[in-house]
Parts: sequence; C-alpha cells; structure tokens
Amino acid sequence: MNSTSIFQARIDPQSKAAIKIAAGLRGISQTDYLKAILIPFAKAEIVEAESGGIKLSPLEQIDFWNALNEPIQLTSKQKQLGLKMKEFL
Repeated sequence: MNSTSIFQARIDPQSKAAIKIAAGLRGISQTDYLKAILIPFAKAEIVEAESGGIKLSPLEQIDFWNALNEPIQLTSKQKQLGLKMKEFL
C-alpha cells in the first residue's frame, strides 16, 4: 500500500514568495519543489548524523563562526560558578 500524509508548516511571506519563485523557475509546483529539496536534504542529514556529525551549509558555517567569535557575556551565576571552580584548582 502506498499512502501519503499532509505536511504543513508556517512560514513568513518572504520565504513563501521565495519558494514560489524557485518552484516557478523549475517549472514545478511549490509542493513538488519542497519535496525535491527537503526530502534529499533530510535524508543526507540523517546519514551524516549517523556517521557522527552534521554538515553545515555555507550560511550555517558563517553563522556558527560568528557565534563563536562573539564576546561572551557571563551571567552573575556563571561568574560565581567560575570562582568556585577556581578554588578546586
């Protein structure tokens, strides 16, 4: 038996417009566009996770790098914990 189910997601108007344009460029429906893009991507992420990691897209790599390079603002509780940990060194 070959059954299907409905998948719904809420997206902002700009994202919806981008999907509509991209699907139009390929000459396919928005649903077919999403299936063509998302399903292979999801399957690849599963394979990567099972092998011990996740591959980041170029934009995700930049976001990750920027997050690592932002100065850390410790909370007062984190500072207190750091002082307590130093006592044991």
